Order: sequence, then structure tokens, then C-alpha cells
Amino acid sequence: MEYLFLLAIAPVIFLLSYIKKKDPNPEPKDLLKKIFIFGCLTVIPVIILEVLYDHFFIPEGTETESFADVFLGVAFIEEFFKWLVVYILCFKSKHFDETYDAIVYSAYSSLAFACIENIGFVILGGGIVGILRALTAVPGHLCHGIIMGYFIGKARLNKSQGKNIFLPIFCSLFLSTLAHCIYDYLIEIKAILAWLIFFVTLVIFCIIVVKRTAKNNVAISDSGTTQDTQPAEAEKSAQTTQETQPTQSIQDPQAAQPTQIIPAQEIVPQATSVERSTPQTVPVEQQTSIPSTPETMPTTPETTLTVQETIPTAPETQPNPPTQSA
Repeated sequence: MEYLFLLAIAPVIFLLSYIKKKDPNPEPKDLLKKIFIFGCLTVIPVIILEVLYDHFFIPEGTETESFADVFLGVAFIEEFFKWLVVYILCFKSKHFDETYDAIVYSAYSSLAFACIENIGFVILGGGIVGILRALTAVPGHLCHGIIMGYFIGKARLNKSQGKNIFLPIFCSLFLSTLAHCIYDYLIEIKAILAWLIFFVTLVIFCIIVVKRTAKNNVAISDSGTTQDTQPAEAEKSAQTTQETQPTQSIQDPQAAQPTQIIPAQEIVPQATSVERSTPQTVPVEQQTSIPSTPETMPTTPETTLTVQETIPTAPETQPNPPTQSA
């Protein structure tokens, strides 16, 4: 039982991580949890309405439902409640500020419904049913959500620009319901080859839509201004502007004319040369002055000695004149 439960929720987790990874600016976790919880709860009204539709509009003993019955009794009911969750919780949210956000919201709502539905089918049908639905039904629900989210993003962008939102809102619900109806109806009439071609084409188309919408992600603001929020392109443009600015200043003759900058560049190396020469002269003076002091110091006592020797000779020479006068 446990491995069947893991088999049922594993494709949902994988596909949600893929959609979330493509988001340039991830959405708040609280908002995504709220969308997922309410998406799971949509199973209750969907089951009730589908049972009521089968009871009142489909005759008993009908083996194959018509295209209209599949469209109204299955596809429209499921896609409407998925769409309703996104519209009520997210369309007027302050976090809905980019066109790719709508794909994230619709994917969470669709895969939440698919998760509960898949758990029921896998537990009742077994592991083979779980593997088949992991490759077909669960990705199919995601594709319907991607179509829905793409046009909801267009509607939110039109609203911010003051344009009409009826057409993209209608397309978000109608085209997702139509894709769901074709998917179920081809299985209903057992047109396996046609179903396989349609399913593969739908998956490839939705992968292209996700990549292009994430790459050309457009910011949405109520002021009516839009701007590309792609961080990679913004960084590239910033790098190119930084690289072109120095080249323009060199090529511009007026930018190269200032004369005050050139002398400043010439004075700096001169100052450095003087500073380098001063430490060379200081040790030379110190070396010459230090040995000179000990040579002059011993000469002073010699001079004092000679003075002392000449002083006593003076009284010997002074008494000579009186002897001559006598």
C-alpha cells in the first residue's frame, strides 16, 4: 500500500519541481501551499457534479459517451474548478507580478487535483495503473494547466495595461477544456494511435510554451509599464555597458582633453622617486657621522694637555727681565 501511494505522488512531485525550477523568481511557499491544498479539495465538488451529470444527462447502458458529454460532463467540470482556484487565489494577488507566475499557479492547481485522483486510481488498479498514469494522465493534467496558465498570464498583463481581459480569460478555460476533452474522448472511442499522436504533440507544445514563457518573462505592474525580468539578459546588458563605457571615453576626443589629469599622473611618479631617494641618503649620513665622532673626541684631551704644559712654562720665563736690569 505504501509503495502504491509513493508511486501515485512521485510523478506529481517531479513535474512540480520541473515547473518551479523554470521560474526565474520563485513564488512564496505559503501561496503555493494554499493553491495545492485548495486544488486537492476541488476533487469533492468535481466528483459530485460528474455523478449528477451522468445521472441526469447520460442514458443508462451507454457504453461510449459523446464528445459533448465528455466536454461538459468531465473536462469542463474539472478544468473549471482548477481555473477557479487560480482566479480566486492568485489573479489579484500582489505576488502575481510576472507572466510565468500564472503557469506556476495553474500547474499547482492542476497537479493537486491529479494527485488526489491518481492516488485513488493507483490504489484501486495497482502498480501497472500507477506506471501508466505517471506517463500519461498526470502529465496530461499538467499540460492542461500550462495552457490555462499561459492565457491567464496574458489576461493579467492586459489588465495591467488597461486592455480587455475577456478573450484571454475565455481562452484559458476553453482551450484547456478542449485539450482535456480530446484526450479523454480519444481514449473513450479507443483511438489509441490518434490519442498517442495527440498526446505527444501536446507534451512537446507545452514544453515549448514553458521554455519560451520563462525566457521571455515579462513583469506585470498596475502602472501599465512592463519590463523584461530575465536576470541573465539583464546581467549581460550590464556587462556590455560597463565594457563599452571605457572604450567610448578613450575614443571621444573631448573626454581625452582634460589637462589637469595628465600632470597629476606625472607628479605621482616624481614624488615616489624622491621618497625612494631619501631612505638611501639617510643611512650614508649616519654612517659618516657616527665614526667621525670617536675620532674627534680623543683629540680634545690632547689639546688640553698641551695647554697645561704651556701654562707652567710661563713663570720660568717671566723672572728673566729683572735679572737683566740688575
